[in-house]
Amino acid sequence: IRVSQVFCPDMDTPGFRVENETKPEETHEISEGQMYSPAKVARVAVAGVMSGSLRMTVGFDLFLLRSMTAGFAPEVDFAEVALSSLLRIVSVFYHFKFASIVRKCKRKREHAALLS
Repeated sequence: IRVSQVFCPDMDTPGFRVENETKPEETHEISEGQMYSPAKVARVAVAGVMSGSLRMTVGFDLFLLRSMTAGFAPEVDFAEVALSSLLRIVSVFYHFKFASIVRKCKRKREHAALLS
């Protein structure tokens, strides 16, 4: 038995559109980026499964996530493990960006509460 893991990006689906109606502003801003069609994600997933790939991604952000967790996978891609230290540095910048978005949205909510 082989198992494959697909790191799915945001996809243009009816469910995702419903999710966006109630998604907190912070989450919406953090997840802003390229939207992928379900067909493209399916093509990547099927091609990966057919070729025997363990882990597949669509998009750079998910490539980073996959690469930073490479050492925890049952099959190790040594190139990803070698990149993990460099990518850990990149992840610090993502963390600061996300934290900045959360602080900005919090200030915005607090300001709106004061005005009401």
